[in-house]
Amino acid sequence: NRDFLKVETKEVRTELKKLREFESFEVAILLHEDWEANGFYLYELTQPNKPPRFGRSVLDAVSKVCPIEKNALVEGHEADRGLIHPAYHQEQRQDWPEAFYMMHNKTDHSLTLEAPSDFEMQVRIKALMRAVLTTADLVSGKEISIVGTDS
Repeated sequence: NRDFLKVETKEVRTELKKLREFESFEVAILLHEDWEANGFYLYELTQPNKPPRFGRSVLDAVSKVCPIEKNALVEGHEADRGLIHPAYHQEQRQDWPEAFYMMHNKTDHSLTLEAPSDFEMQVRIKALMRAVLTTADLVSGKEISIVGTDS
């Protein structure tokens, strides 16, 4: 997960080869799990001095199917009801996560979704699906629905 600057692993080389087929994205959506989390949370990266655009709406939608992380400090970052909006300064990092690669090469907006690993699989799936679909709705301006994601 931190190999996107130096690219030393086969898995990241394979992913980057596939990503190079695409010009750009409106938003990157990265799905993760956190074994220490007490609820769902997300990182929203934007270009410097740009506010979060999607995070709060995504978390509001997810809260209907999964509790949201309540801690004010998550993984060393300040969190506001599950929303982490860290400063994006890729030049200060020696180990780029996927979100940094995406921000530097493919998009100006990235969401890293973090589902709590200790929760039931079905809850985590519903939370991640709801987050992805809500983001798609916000980007497209249309409501996108998949059977089985309503509850």
